[in-house]
This record gives sequence, structure tokens and C-alpha cells, in this order.
Amino acid sequence: MLKKNNFFKHYFIKSKEYKKNLKKTKKVFSTFLLDLRNNQIPLLDSYEKNYEFDFSKKTVRKFTKYKNIIIIGMGGSILGTKSIYSFLEKKIKKKVFFFDNLDPNLNLNYKKINNLKNSCFIVAGKSGKTIETIVNLGAVFSKNSLKNKLIIIAEPTDNALMEIANKYHAKVIEHKKFISGRYSVLSETGMFPSALMGLNLKKFKNLKGLIKNKRKKKSFFIIKKKNKKKRIFFR
Repeated sequence: MLKKNNFFKHYFIKSKEYKKNLKKTKKVFSTFLLDLRNNQIPLLDSYEKNYEFDFSKKTVRKFTKYKNIIIIGMGGSILGTKSIYSFLEKKIKKKVFFFDNLDPNLNLNYKKINNLKNSCFIVAGKSGKTIETIVNLGAVFSKNSLKNKLIIIAEPTDNALMEIANKYHAKVIEHKKFISGRYSVLSETGMFPSALMGLNLKKFKNLKGLIKNKRKKKSFFIIKKKNKKKRIFFR
């Protein structure tokens, strides 16, 4: 435990470091916003309505026939899709199950899935090397349940998910290199599951217009749910 004098010294040093890091963060963020307004960030391509996804209507039709959608991933690779399902669950006729951690009760969630034969599996992970995602896929589901029903969204490089894709003859959808997991909801990672849920992908493509048209430093849009309004702010 720090003595009183040492505590203040320690706190003072930490405060200086915090201010220094905060200054750097503000500078980086300002540069990011400038690039954003000048359309110099490839990430914004995925926000365009004419952005070409790495999946066809034929692929969507092939997997739309399944009543259950099982999604396996970690962090940004799955949370965006989870949010979409949470907001629009009443409009979605399919059952969607998310496996996004190493919860010891994972098998209980697995047992809740009725008619596993009528389920397709989406595994999402940019690097294809996230150990929790691979463990969940291997620990819960068998080779027979995955046969002809597995879709993998990852970078097409030498990684574990690509090896699994080759082994199980899975459908591979490319995760673009310039899109990180946390910003991937409007790209293949979030939009392919949304397409299987029967949602209109074009209605998601308004974020770039919001950025271009914003006049104030603080902008927000409103999401309505159950007669309540939720404001999401962009600073």
C-alpha cells in the first residue's frame, strides 16, 4: 500500500500521463474525423448503398431456408449482429442464437436449440485465429451438424478458420482487411446474418449521409423501440 506522500506523487505522475495520452488521443481522433469528412478512409466504402458484398443473392437464398441461425464469434465480430437482432427481434421470424464467450453454461444454450437439423452456422472472426471462437465451434457442434450448413466470415489467409472451412467444405465470405471487427456491422459480418434474418440491407446504409450532412459538433440519430426513443450520439 502506498504511503500518503508517495500516494500523491504516484497520483500526480499518473495524472500527467493521463493528460498526455488524452492530448494524443484527441489529436489522432481529430485527424480521423478530417479523413472521414474527406472520404479518405476505405472503411466508409462499406457504408455506401452500392457497396458490393462478398456474398450473392444465391448464397442468401441457399441458407435462408433454415429456421435457426447460430452465430459464433467474439467482440465486434458478433456484437453488431447481436444488437441488430436485439432491436428488430419482433420483425424477425427466425430464431437466432449467439455464442460469444466461454460461458460454462454454453451447453445449456445449445440444448435450447430445437431442430438442430434446420439450423445454419455462421462463424465470424477477422483474423480467423481467435481462440475462443474456435473453441466454441469445436466444443459444441459436431461435424455432422455442420455439414453443408457452415459459413465462415474471415480474412482468406493462412489461419485456423480457413483450415476449418476447407475441412468442412464451408462457404467462405471474405472479411475485408481494411475493416476491423468493431466497425464491421455494416459489412459482410453484420449484413450477411441480417440478410438471412430477412432484413432489408439498404435500410442500414444511411450512416455516411449522417456524417456528411452533420452541421454541429454533436449529432445523433434516434432509434424507436416499443414507443420509446433511444438516442445514439456521435461526437
